[in-house]
Parts: sequence; structure tokens; C-alpha cells
Amino acid sequence: MIRRIITSGLMLLLLSFGALAYGQDKISWTDLSYEERQFLQQLESQWDSISIERQQRLRRGATRWQQMNPQQRTEAQDQQRRFQNLSPRQRQTVTRRFQRFNSLSRDQQRQLRSIQRRYRSLPTDQRRRLREQFERRSASQRRDSNPLVRPAPPSPSRRTIQRNN
Repeated sequence: MIRRIITSGLMLLLLSFGALAYGQDKISWTDLSYEERQFLQQLESQWDSISIERQQRLRRGATRWQQMNPQQRTEAQDQQRRFQNLSPRQRQTVTRRFQRFNSLSRDQQRQLRSIQRRYRSLPTDQRRRLREQFERRSASQRRDSNPLVRPAPPSPSRRTIQRNN
């Protein structure tokens, strides 16, 4: 009985500390710098209802924006404009690829960026030929030729599992 009370008390204590830690992670609108508030001003009325993770991402984005030079800002705005002009299906494809890229390890991301730089440095006609070659491949051939995509290990059959027991 005493053990249950102590356990319950400890659980309650842990939960309250967790709630405090959770509350402290939220970023108050007034904690943002003037520049961050200017950049994020369209979100001010929604700020308190935005998840902690999204608040942190938005804050990092605002910081990155402040650190960009005018040319980088123009390029970022052009890129955003191009994205907004895509069809919903194209935006979904881009978003899925972005998420997939972000799920790669840092080393894999570096490899992929290196491959992309090498590709962009090729003459236009060579890039066109490579693109045509790639498009002639089936989806499985494309996937199998990607050094960053590892095939999933074969799942053991039911017989193998039974034999091992």
C-alpha cells in the first residue's frame, strides 16, 4: 500500500516536472527578437497555438533569413514563388522528396549534394543524355541504381522463424 502511494506520488511529481519542462520549451512571442517578430508577423495571432517544434523551426528560419545577404534572399524568394506556382501534385512530390532527403544521414546528404554538383557541372547535352537514360529505366532499376537507397533486408519466412524456435 505504501509502495503504491510512493509510486503514485513519484509519477505525479514526474508528470508535473514534465509539464513544466514542456511549458518552458514554448517560445513566447515577446521572447522573439524584434527582427524575428518582423519576419514572423503574419503568425503573431496563431503563435501560441503553434507546436513547439514548429515554433523552433520558424525561429531558425527567421534567423537564417537575417543572416542571408540580399542576393540569397532574392534567390530564396524566387524559389518560394516557383514552389507556390507548382500544381498541388508537384508540390506534394517536392515536399515528399524534401522529407526523404532530410531523413538521410548527414553523410548521405553530403554525397547527394556532391552528385548533384557534379551533374550540374556537366555540359547540357551530356545532362540531357543522362536524364533520357534515367527516364528509360523502370522504377525498380532507378531505385536499385541509387547508392543512397539500401534495399530492405528480406523478412524471415514463417518456416524460418519456427525452425529457429
